[in-house]
Order: sequence, then C-alpha cells, then structure tokens
Amino acid sequence: MRFDPVKKIIPVLLLLLISQFASAATLTTNPLSTSQEIGSGAFINVNWLITTIGNGGGTATSSAGTFTSAANVNSVIATRTVRLAVPSVPAGTVTAGEFFQIPTSVYTFAQTNNLSTIYYYRDFVAGAEGNTGPAFFQINLTQPATPPPSGGGTTTTTVPNTESVLTLNRIALRYSDNSIVKLIKPGTRIRAVADINYTGTGLLDALWEVADPSSTRGTPFFIPLQSVRQYLGAGGQIYLQSPVLPSQDSGNYVVRLRIREPVISLTQPILRYNVSPSGSTEAGIRLPPVSLRSPSANALLTEDTQFSWRPVKGARAYQLELYAQPKNGTRLDELGLDKQIPASGILVPGKKTGIGLGTLSRSHLQHGETYYWRIMAIGPGGQILSTSLLREIRIP
Repeated sequence: MRFDPVKKIIPVLLLLLISQFASAATLTTNPLSTSQEIGSGAFINVNWLITTIGNGGGTATSSAGTFTSAANVNSVIATRTVRLAVPSVPAGTVTAGEFFQIPTSVYTFAQTNNLSTIYYYRDFVAGAEGNTGPAFFQINLTQPATPPPSGGGTTTTTVPNTESVLTLNRIALRYSDNSIVKLIKPGTRIRAVADINYTGTGLLDALWEVADPSSTRGTPFFIPLQSVRQYLGAGGQIYLQSPVLPSQDSGNYVVRLRIREPVISLTQPILRYNVSPSGSTEAGIRLPPVSLRSPSANALLTEDTQFSWRPVKGARAYQLELYAQPKNGTRLDELGLDKQIPASGILVPGKKTGIGLGTLSRSHLQHGETYYWRIMAIGPGGQILSTSLLREIRIP
C-alpha cells in the first residue's frame, strides 16, 4: 500500500485549525448600549468582557477605542488612543472597565449627519489566544432638554404672572464691569453676572458653564463650573455672580447660566470673551471694599439683628449673602467663595444701607452653625461695583 503524506498531514492541520478556533478569545460588552444627551459632558461607563477557553493567560490589551457611525470598523468618526490592559486567565472571563466622554467632534459629526445612534468599539489581544475581534457598544443620542444658546446677552419674553409658581421673566448676562464682550490677557480674573427678574416663589436650580477654545470653533461644548441652588420668594430681582472664569489658554470662550429648574421658555443668553496676549489685564472697575457697620464679628444672629454698611456711590442695590462654614471647619475666605453658593440672602434697594433677616431667610440657616456674611454693591447696569470682606456670625 502506497504511503500518501498529504492525506496524513491534512487531518493534522484540520485538527490544529479546529483547536485554534475553539480556543480563540471572544469579546462582549456590558451593558450593550446606553443613552446620552447630545453635548453632554457626562462620563459613560462600559465593561469589556474578555472570555478565554483554554490558552489564555498573560495580559489582555487594547491600544485604542474608536467611535463609528455604524456597527462596523469602516465607519470611523474619531479614535480615542487610551490603552486598556487587564490580566488574563487560562480559561474564563475577565473585565476591563472604561470611563470616557464623547468628544465634541463626535457630537458635531452626529448632528451634521443627523445620527441618532453612534457606536464605540474596541478589540483586545488576549495572550496566547490572540485577537478577540471587535465588540461594538451602542450609544443612543438624545436631544438636550434645553436648546443651546443662540442669542446675545439678554432675552426677554412675556410669561404668565403666577404668584404661587416661580417664573423667570428675564435673564440678562454681563461682566462685572457692565460689558458684554471682553478681550483679556491670559490669567486675568473675570466673572460674569446674571440679572434675573422673576415672579412667584420656588427653587432656582442653575449651572454656570463655559465652553473653551477647543470647541468654540464649531458647536460649543459646555463644561460645568458651579451649581446654583437658591430658594426665591416674593418675586423681584436677583443677581448671581459666576465663579472666576477660566482664562489660561488663548482663544474664544463662551459662558452661560443654564437654568435647570424651573422650566423656562426663554432662549438662554450667552457671553463671549477672548483670551489673547494683546488683551487687557483689567478685569473691571471696582470701588474700594464696602465698609461694614454691624453686626460685629462673631456676633449671634437674633430676630433683632440689623445688618448695616456704609453707602457706596452709584449703587442701585445691595445684596446681602450668607455662606455656610466649610465642612472641614476651616475659615472661609474670599478666594474660597468660588466653590460656594450662598445659604441665604436678600436684595436691598440702593437707598437703604441696612436690613434685618426675615423668617424665610433665617429658615435656611442651621442652629448652632457659623456663617460668613458680606455685602455686594450692585451698579445701575447690574455690575458688581464692590464687595465687603467676609464677617462671621453665629446661629444660636
């Protein structure tokens, strides 16, 4: 009988191929999909599950993640060059977790091409079992509840005057020197001011946000700066001051106060500023600090306590603000206010230089705690003319 080496080799090769196929690593995701609001800076969490069935071990690695417009590797939008690595096992499943944000360029591509779904995929090299092949994580895009701003510094609309429900009638933004556009040098400290007219009572929940030069060439991508949660009562007007705005990098910036509650029909205004070596170092004209009269430092707050100060030339109004002591027990200073929001406060007409706290304002203060108070002088255009130094007061 004649020996045929080919007939002997083919079964061996088939056996090796079957064995190799049976031990190949596989890749899946958990969860399979998620939903994300267009323009959101929220982080997405996905777990990559690498399963080996015989020849695993070593390290499972992925060099990059890729955003695509469809569930295939040929529809690339952008690549995220972040390496993931996790120890593999001879047989079993290991998990590589990943947190990431969708880049502005991907949001822009999706909006330009009317995409309601995009994908994010990776593949891994899993030790001896080689490449897993790609797994696609589906991201369903939703429209933001509040449309992006498209106007200038002020918007006005007619709304029902319902005294029992908080209603915002007007939102105006400007800088503290009453300008609505600024050109400043890198590192200049500036703040924005929101002038809000309202009726009724209720909770104001808002968020100061800024878009930096990395996104303002196209659709602005806003990054949160500071939350504002303040109970408004009896209708009237309130001035909100932003934290110090970023100015490290040259280029165009956009800032806004995004209202989350109550629901509004206003187009939310924006402010623009440019950072350039040729800009100004003046953050805005300020008068000397407001001089406080009473109460004295570390006094007890009672129903009869009167807050008083010396008048400021040109002040249209004053705002009394009270801030809670930091939870770590340290003393609050003026620089620390960038990360604080007032626990209580009240707006005072410019003709007055003193006021007591009513029952509603005192109800936001906790017994046995220490607070810091200050006075802000507001100019005719809503600009912050001057502020006082902080002074302690104790709640019995």
